[in-house]
Amino acid sequence: MTELGKLLCIEVPMPMYDPKVLEMCVDGRIVLEPFVEMRPMSHIEQVFDEAHHGKLKRRVILTPDF
Repeated sequence: MTELGKLLCIEVPMPMYDPKVLEMCVDGRIVLEPFVEMRPMSHIEQVFDEAHHGKLKRRVILTPDF
């Protein structure tokens, strides 16, 4: 498990750390921009295809657009 994974509880969910991690994201101690990208939900098929073929460089956050 990577240090970032431990901190963000990505690999092993640990809900008890969520408030602390959220606070660290809000106050800038953790910068997420290099690790995530946002795309509209209407692009879900493209995102799944890219994920299936190992083409994603970052985690994708899908946002409602309908």
